Amino acid sequence: MSDAAGRPFDETSPDLRKYLQTLRARKWSVILTVILVVGVVLGFSSVQTPLYQAEARVLVRPLSNPGATSPEPVDVATEAQVVGSEPVARLARDQLETELSMRSLQGGLSVTGANAGAPTTSFTSAQVLVLEFVSADARFARDAVNAFADNYIEYRRSQALKSLLTIQDAVQNRINAASDQLEAVTEQLDEATEAGDQALANSIATQRSVLLTRLGTLQQRLDALQPDQITRSGGAEVIESASTPTTPVSPAFFRNAALAVFLGLALGVGLAFLRERLDDRFRGSGDVEEALDAPVLASIPKFASPAKGAAALVTTSETKSAASEAYRGLRTNLQFILGQQGRKSLVVTSPAAGEGKSVTTANLAVTLAKAGVRTVVVSADLRRPTLERYFGVDKRHGLATFLDGTDTSPWDVVKDPGIKGLRIVPSGPIPENPAELLVSPRLGQLVDFLEANSDLTLIDSPPILAVADAAIIASRVGGTVLVIDASSTARSASIHARDHIERGGGELVGVVLNSFDPQASPYYAPYATGYAPYESESTEPVTNGGGKSSGDESKRGSRSLFGRR
Repeated sequence: MSDAAGRPFDETSPDLRKYLQTLRARKWSVILTVILVVGVVLGFSSVQTPLYQAEARVLVRPLSNPGATSPEPVDVATEAQVVGSEPVARLARDQLETELSMRSLQGGLSVTGANAGAPTTSFTSAQVLVLEFVSADARFARDAVNAFADNYIEYRRSQALKSLLTIQDAVQNRINAASDQLEAVTEQLDEATEAGDQALANSIATQRSVLLTRLGTLQQRLDALQPDQITRSGGAEVIESASTPTTPVSPAFFRNAALAVFLGLALGVGLAFLRERLDDRFRGSGDVEEALDAPVLASIPKFASPAKGAAALVTTSETKSAASEAYRGLRTNLQFILGQQGRKSLVVTSPAAGEGKSVTTANLAVTLAKAGVRTVVVSADLRRPTLERYFGVDKRHGLATFLDGTDTSPWDVVKDPGIKGLRIVPSGPIPENPAELLVSPRLGQLVDFLEANSDLTLIDSPPILAVADAAIIASRVGGTVLVIDASSTARSASIHARDHIERGGGELVGVVLNSFDPQASPYYAPYATGYAPYESESTEPVTNGGGKSSGDESKRGSRSLFGRR
């Protein structure tokens, strides 16, 4: 696929692929987090006291105001507050004859209704209030919600009756005042009639007529204000009484489990990315190349040494294995790089001990020799030499004896391990001052000699972060190969190792990922399977060769490290 400009593009962005790779790598962390959260939530839910919820419904009608032309509107939010008010709660508490405090009783009640969340909205039509009460006792929950419903209705009626009686008193007072005024006007009318003042009598008669009319109107209003009108013109009634609940509403196991799964996933994914952020290990060959600014020459899978001694070389004992194929790939990549850059010597080191630099050097040397590359391998780890045991040669006479000036000729320290095209320079006796020996000019003389008499010289050195030996050697050879453990080497340690090489004057030509397990390392693609040829690769027998010096070849012609020319 391509964009509008015709440029190809990936359907999956690199960031998304990286996120998916992280989740795949940390999948068990996410799964365990989900299981842990679900277990904790369900365990907590199982020890909670079951709570039951009873529900009742009350129909609320508008109350008619005798002095108004239309009924008063029903404000659902206000009525909901009235249901849970202290006066109603006190009446319900008295009815239930419970010892619960008012706060506890009110806390177990919840009231909802149409638009209860919008207190400014009123409705003139009848509305329904839903009363719910939660308690650990199912019967008490039923009785409590019914008590609140009944006493709310009673309280609403009593408040309406009180309001009616107040209006009755006000109307009666007005009637009494009008009656007193009528009596006074009547006396005035009688006096004017007796005095023969007809004009005054007519005026007073008009006033008396108005008072009679007002008095009749007030009497009609008083007659309309009757207590039974409260039940006829409005009020509230229970349309659905609460029954005894049989199933607890809390704890809700299924709901809690669903929420726990969601929370566990969110927490697990967050922890996965946090661990990924804090993880100092490499996340793949691309990560190694980006961090070290050097190509990954090969990824060597884990393999067990078949035996000790000479047979421990997997490239001679198991030529069809995935490890042997990986070493052949390393050989091919190195030959390409060295052919382009014209290098004839390499030092192999690692950030720390135990990362496989010596076994990598030994197997790489054997693979190169089998490909016809005349190879000399030097055991330059003068502190813990291990390279000799892979070839079965005597290490008592070698590099250290040459560097301290005991031997004047490099011919005497080059040994034949019995593999065609391969020679080895043992470490020699362990000296007290390895670093001082390596800085002597004789190391450069030996490297020049080996380069002149071979196609490639491989030097096995100590870990570069542990001692200064590797940095010293790196400054005197054509390049450095860094071996790191794919599953344990820290990114920071590898970067420090590269810096040590470059500060010492060396040059990092490539990296080897050693002991990498494609099944246990989800950051790597699962391509580490063997693809052995049908025919076995011809190999020379591996023998210790008695540690024969290459100098013995001088009796058979022109002198050479690899026999007669």
